[in-house]
Order: sequence, then structure tokens, then C-alpha cells
Amino acid sequence: MAFLKYITLLSVFGLVFSAGSKSRRSLTDKNNKFYMKDSEPVWDYQEQILKQGKEIDNLKDLVKSIENIVLHQSIEIISQKHTIEELTGQLTKLTNQQQDISKANSLSSKQQNVAKTNIKECKRILTKDTFAFHSVNDLTVTHHINLNQALLFPTNLLNRGKAYHEAHSIFIAVTPGIYIFSASVLSYVGEKSEYSAAIVKNGVNLALIYGHGDSGRHDQGSVTVVTELTNGDEVWVRMLTGDASIWGGRYTSFTGAILYEV
Repeated sequence: MAFLKYITLLSVFGLVFSAGSKSRRSLTDKNNKFYMKDSEPVWDYQEQILKQGKEIDNLKDLVKSIENIVLHQSIEIISQKHTIEELTGQLTKLTNQQQDISKANSLSSKQQNVAKTNIKECKRILTKDTFAFHSVNDLTVTHHINLNQALLFPTNLLNRGKAYHEAHSIFIAVTPGIYIFSASVLSYVGEKSEYSAAIVKNGVNLALIYGHGDSGRHDQGSVTVVTELTNGDEVWVRMLTGDASIWGGRYTSFTGAILYEV
């Protein structure tokens, strides 16, 4: 709109200037005295010239004002252009950040799915062939246990997988894997209060147990082992002291379980 006003004012200025030029050309010189066409008085013409000069000055001022307005609007346009460029840059940055967050969330979801799959696989492996047992000696006392004789744990409380044979208190592996076994034996009180025993694998001692009751008190020895078994390997507890006596009452126990298959 400001530009259209500027063009209109310039057109008016052109018309006024053209009219003034035509009037000046109608002057004639007679005896160094000025006369207007149609015998108009000189002072009337001078008054018109002054009036047109003022109008021209007004038009010049208006043109300058319009030029200032145009300059100000140009500066504003440049400033708005810079603002738009800055906003565009910020929008691009935010868009990239949003894409990065989406990728991170996608990766996190994938990692969670992998973890869930691994957990399910571990559960499947652990529960595919699970073997665990726990047996105790409920008798008050057992006398005359011979050297290398297998200790019996008559009361079976757990036998998952049926690899533990209760009648002989022996575990026979049917699945290769890493297993854990633990045994505790409570000593007798009296002349035969000292004993030693062992957890045995295929006739070889894996770890020893020792107990020695004294001053009318029992003594309990315990041991835990981790070992690898293949199909048919046997594990049990045997006495290493001849003609020994031990106390039961569930203080004497034998426990085992598979940790994982191999």
C-alpha cells in the first residue's frame, strides 16, 4: 500500500511540474517587463509560481517520508527473514532430536525383547530337565556304620526328576550338566563321637566332612561341592570311620540339584 501511495504522489508531482513549465513558456519579453498570455497581471503569475513551489516542497517532503517508510519496511522484512531462518534451523534441530529419540526408543524396545527372549530361553533350559532332591535322617541314632559304607537318608522330602534313589541314598545322573551337592552329619555323643565322611563321585572323594562331639555336646560337620556329571555318574555320601555312630533327627541330610545342562 505504501508503494502505491508513492507512485500516486509522483504522478501528481509530474502533472504539477508540467503545468508550471507550460506557464513559464507563455511569458514574453516586452521592454524588460513580464506579461502573461491573455494579458494576465505579472503578480498573479508570481503568486501561482510561489504556490506551486510550496506544493513541490510538500511533495518532496512526502516523497522523503515515503522513502523512509519503504526503508523501514525493508529493514523489517530483512529482520523477519532472519527470524524465519532461525526458526527453521530450530525446527530442523528439534526434528532431528525427535528422530534420535524415536531410534533410541526403538533400540530400547529391541533390547527389551532380546532380554525377554533370553529369560524365556534360560527358563526353558532350566525347566527342561530339572533334577533336585533333599533327604534327611530322621532316626535318633545310627550305630555300627562300617568304613566306606554309604550313609542312608531314609526320609525323602524332594525328588524332582527321580534321579535320586531313595533306597540306597544315591544320585545317578541322567542328564549331563553342572550339579551342586551338600551334606551335613551330626556326631554322636559318647565314646564314638568322632567321625569323618565324604561326598563321593564314582568312588572318588570330592570333599570331606568331620565332626567330634565333646563334653556331652554334639558336633555337626557340613560340606558343599559343585561338580560336572555325565550320564550314569553316581554321587553319594560315605563314612570314612570304622564302626561309627551318628545322630539323625534331621540334623543329618543330603541335598543336590542340577544348575544347568552342558
